[in-house]
Amino acid sequence: MSLIDFGPIYTNTGAILQIDYATKCAESGSTVIGINTKYGLIVCVEKPIDSVLYKIKEEKRIKKFRSNVLLVGSGLLHDLEPIETQANQRLGLAEKYRQFISANEIKNAISASVHDFTIYYGVRPVGCHLMFGHSEKIKKMDGESACKIKNQTNQNEIKTRLYVTDCSSLTKEVHAYAIGKGASRAKTELEKLNADFENMKPLDAIDHSIRIMYRCFDPLKDKPFFLEVALMTDKIQEVDDDVVTEISEKYKDLNMDDE
Repeated sequence: MSLIDFGPIYTNTGAILQIDYATKCAESGSTVIGINTKYGLIVCVEKPIDSVLYKIKEEKRIKKFRSNVLLVGSGLLHDLEPIETQANQRLGLAEKYRQFISANEIKNAISASVHDFTIYYGVRPVGCHLMFGHSEKIKKMDGESACKIKNQTNQNEIKTRLYVTDCSSLTKEVHAYAIGKGASRAKTELEKLNADFENMKPLDAIDHSIRIMYRCFDPLKDKPFFLEVALMTDKIQEVDDDVVTEISEKYKDLNMDDE
C-alpha cells in the first residue's frame, strides 16, 4: 500500500486502491440474486434481521426507478441515493421529449453516474454493487413485415433485460447473476443449474433463487433473514409473502455446509 492514498490515483501495479476498498465494502453487503427469463425478471433480496425492534419486512430494498425499471444494491445502501439523483438528471432531458427510454439509455445513465464517483478528488467511489432490470414492449408487426424476418416469435411480448454494475462502473448484461457477500457461492449454484434461463418459468426461477439464497447462508456468521422477491414483466410487482414463505419452508434447513 502507498504511504499516501487518496483520490483516483493509480498504484505502481495499475490498481486504484479506493475502488478496491469500495469493492470490499460492496462484497460484504446482503446477497441479491437475479434471473432473467422470457416470461419476466425475478429479483430476490436477502434482508438480515439486525434487531427484533426493526420492521424489516417494511424496509423495501427493491426500488422502482421507473415504471419499467427496477434497481437494487448491495453494500452501502445509502450510496444508491446519489446514483439515482445523477441518473435522473441524465435522463431528464430525454424524458422531456420522449415517453420511452431505451434499456441502453438507462444502462448508460446508471453506469456514467457510478463512474463520476471514480474520477474526482472531491468524492469517493460508491460502496455498493448495483443490479437493475428494464422491460419494454415488443411492437407487433403486420403479417407482411413479419414474413420478411426469419423465425419471428416475439410479437407483442414483453422483453426484459438484467444488468449489473460494480463500483468501478463496469456494466454487463446477464442472464442470471448475484451480488453481495454470497455472490461467489450463488453464481456457482446458478452455473450448476446449467439451465436455459430464457425459457425458465417464473415460479421455477423464484424457487431456484430462494433455494440458492439458503445455500449461501452461513449459520456461524450470518444473521437470520427475510426475503424480498419481485417479478417484473410489463410492471414491477412484489411476489406474495405466502408464495415466498411456502417455498422458503422447503429450504429453510439448507445452509452452505450442506452438499
